[in-house]
Amino acid sequence: MEPRELLIIDDEESLHKVLGECLRARGFTVYSACDGRDGLEIFRQHDGIRVVLTDIRIPGLDGLEVLRAIKQHDPLAQVILMTAFSDTKLAIQALRLGADDYLEKPFHLDVLNDILERSFDRQRLGSLSYRWQRFIEHLPLGLIWCSPEGVVEGLTPAAEDLLGDAQKQLAGNVIWEASGLQATHVFFGPSGNGAPILSVEVEANGRAFILQPVDTAERVGRNSRLLVITDITEEKALHRELSTLSRELESRVAERTRSLTAELDFSQRLLDTASVLIVVLDQDGRVIRINKFAEELTRYTREEAERVFLGFIHHPESPLSRIFDPRSIEEITNLIADLPLRDGTRRILSWSARNLPARPGPGRRLVIGIDVTEQKQLEARLKSYNLQLEGMIEASSYELRQTNAQLIHTARLASLGEVAAGIAHEMKQPLNVISITADLIRLLHRNGTLSPDLLLSNLEKIRRTVDRMAITINHLRGFTRIDSANFEPVRVADAIDGALSILGEQIRLDAIDILREVPADLPAIYGELHQIEQVLVNLMQNARHAIEEKAAEAEKSEENAAAVPKRLMLRAGTRRSDREVFIEITDTGTGMDEETRSRVFEPFYTTKQADRGTGLGLSISMNIVQSHGGTIEVESAAGQGSTFRVVLPAEAPA
Repeated sequence: MEPRELLIIDDEESLHKVLGECLRARGFTVYSACDGRDGLEIFRQHDGIRVVLTDIRIPGLDGLEVLRAIKQHDPLAQVILMTAFSDTKLAIQALRLGADDYLEKPFHLDVLNDILERSFDRQRLGSLSYRWQRFIEHLPLGLIWCSPEGVVEGLTPAAEDLLGDAQKQLAGNVIWEASGLQATHVFFGPSGNGAPILSVEVEANGRAFILQPVDTAERVGRNSRLLVITDITEEKALHRELSTLSRELESRVAERTRSLTAELDFSQRLLDTASVLIVVLDQDGRVIRINKFAEELTRYTREEAERVFLGFIHHPESPLSRIFDPRSIEEITNLIADLPLRDGTRRILSWSARNLPARPGPGRRLVIGIDVTEQKQLEARLKSYNLQLEGMIEASSYELRQTNAQLIHTARLASLGEVAAGIAHEMKQPLNVISITADLIRLLHRNGTLSPDLLLSNLEKIRRTVDRMAITINHLRGFTRIDSANFEPVRVADAIDGALSILGEQIRLDAIDILREVPADLPAIYGELHQIEQVLVNLMQNARHAIEEKAAEAEKSEENAAAVPKRLMLRAGTRRSDREVFIEITDTGTGMDEETRSRVFEPFYTTKQADRGTGLGLSISMNIVQSHGGTIEVESAAGQGSTFRVVLPAEAPA
């Protein structure tokens, strides 16, 4: 087989790599270019390139410009255009400009191989046709004059050129004695009763010739001989090539016929063994093809099925009318509808229908039905089970939410119980103010020195004190209420100040400094205010205990207790481009070792004495924060204090 060279022009490096490897493995010599101009230059430099595979969308020159240039340079070169766009007009334009084939991306290698084989075959046929034309247009022939005895008397210059060195043996010699020309003897012997010899084929000087006698009796004498010599070397080569090509094409056609026959047999077997209903109808609704599964499913014969399917058309309210209408152009996919069977039962099928591509003759309609009866029945049962399960989950979730709310409420009351003594102490001060003011009014009245202005001033003092007590009591009432889990926007500053109103004064009475750093422009969070307060109260109470414990340890070890810092820092801010809000509580307490830090959020885990905690505070706090979409981070080291960081998502701006 002659070498087959082709050029690929495409700006996709991966395409060159994949196609290059595949085509070289199939015996092609492949050249590559990523630019239209580079591709043309490679084509002009390599005369052996007979096929060009080019994309339409390439830099430099586009595919259509490359096509024009190649056809101008070599009309016999085969050009196959590729494109990733389904553009019929562009394809037609390319074919009109002389494109030999058209390939749409993405394509299979088998399709490309078939197109390339056709292209090389067309190129070879075109080359043979061109050479035949050139052979006819420049038919090489000359004349040789001989005496009746076969002695060569003269040659035309064309005959001399054709014979080359062999012509030197002819002048004045008998023609059939020359090397390679022995067969010409038949022109000079007696003809007898046999038919005259019209031509002989000889070989001389490495080329093939035909010699034919011409009747010249009327002009040069009856016994003279004039022979016409024609060079048929190229003709014989063309015949051999054409014969070889014909055999190759015949072999390829035979192989393709066998392949198509096998594919057709396989398709027929596939249709009959497929577990789907397949029906093909003609334009009049007659059944052209019905597979065995359809016959087994419906129990209809072909004739019965045809009558049933035509009957569907007369019931337009039925979805099967749309499916089996042979004149419909509607394409249907996954339409669920019942199919009545011969025994009176029904099956649920998922239907698809479409018109087959038109061929010569009337169109056809393909109907496919997939039996989904068991699937639909199972789906119905699963839907019923899901509804029951959803009800059970909802009931369980409600109970869990109630239990969780009660647990949080209990923990909150426990926290409040721990600070109850401090709160009672705080209440004594405003009550003392009220008592002293009342005694003062009574004394002034007894002495007759109680003026109206002085009375109003002291009464206003009592009113302000009562209002402050009411605010504190109302906040405590809200703090102890069972949560309804109604989330709303919450200001971080309000949550911090609420926690401080419950516990802050008691922390200060323990000689612990409270530092507060809360920016005024913090974004709000979305949640429940009292739950956030509960988390902060738990963390502040833990920090308070850790600070007191460290101070007590300093006193026991006879250290200077006054030198031990007693400080609690409340700091808030944002991170991750203001998408998160954090609240940090940092203490100067005892801190935690690695094991304690890893277990600090476990339920019932505590390092405190029994009268100072149950081990549920941090576990419940983490539960609350996670229900708000956040988390609690811990940084701590033994003897170095701790930082608990509550991180919550910022509320998205409306």
